[in-house]
Amino acid sequence: RDLGNSLCALGATPFAKHLRCVQVLGTDSTFGRVLVGSPLSYQHPVSPHEFVTYVSPNIDLHARDASASKSPTVPQHFHSSSIFDPSTRGLADAQLRILQELSLTPELASRLEKNSRQQSKSAVWKAARRNRLTASAFGNVKTRQTWTTDGLRNLTSDRDLSKVRGIKHGITHEPDAVKEYGKVLRRLGHDIQVSCCGLFVDPASPWLGASPDRVVFDPTEVVPHGVVEVKCPYTMWHAPSPDVKGFYMVKDSCGVYRLNREHNYYFQLLGQMALSGLSWGDFVVYTKHFLIVERIPFCRSDWVICKKVLDKFYFETLLPYLVMSKTSTSVST
Repeated sequence: RDLGNSLCALGATPFAKHLRCVQVLGTDSTFGRVLVGSPLSYQHPVSPHEFVTYVSPNIDLHARDASASKSPTVPQHFHSSSIFDPSTRGLADAQLRILQELSLTPELASRLEKNSRQQSKSAVWKAARRNRLTASAFGNVKTRQTWTTDGLRNLTSDRDLSKVRGIKHGITHEPDAVKEYGKVLRRLGHDIQVSCCGLFVDPASPWLGASPDRVVFDPTEVVPHGVVEVKCPYTMWHAPSPDVKGFYMVKDSCGVYRLNREHNYYFQLLGQMALSGLSWGDFVVYTKHFLIVERIPFCRSDWVICKKVLDKFYFETLLPYLVMSKTSTSVST
């Protein structure tokens, strides 16, 4: 533009006029703000080329309304929990022993979460999940009407699934998804801090467990801590957009992609929020071409309905099966 002004002083040629009126456009790069078309703009973009982000409006709203930053704090997960007393259930001796093994104090629950943060790589995490109903199965339990012995065996199996194509794909790309999620929210004014977490077990309901992918501190929120659940769908990896029939992220009337509240993933996230004691969760979907982040508030009424089904299933179906399995194992050995 300055060059255009200088040239116009010598003679108002069309080229000089064009330079004087040119609009200077900026864009973000990994080195900060740079000019559109500059080498840094395409050699070091914040996000990959042709990569689109979809962020729910309530996240943008909190960023604009934030009046002051907060220092990171440690979330208090179990400070208000009551302790379950197995003797109040009138259980048979074998069932009672399982519940007694699962019961724990808030202090022990906090220690368990800290000692199991490697999740599937942790022997503590694997042992603590045994005999518990965990959040990844909550949706299946809520919607399934009948259970066969094979179904219960699959539900309680601790076999390694990391080599299954879809699961392996998710494990491989989860770190990239978390990194991209962090970059996107920071660009929107959320100075978030993301950290690993272990198995959450509420002492009031020790037969349930949940392992979110991460916990996040967001100073723009009134309650600054939430959970993060990441999905890297293998079948959607090369999809150019989320507009695929049957996809669990559905575009609402305002054009916002939201998690289907009847899908199993919703009940997984709901359970993670409930058992960790955190009041919101970021549901993150990451593919080669797009990232979706929906911040979902904890819905207590949904959890009350869901937990009633989970408790009934555990005590009437799963717990008797666990006792039978232990008895069968003892007899065979």
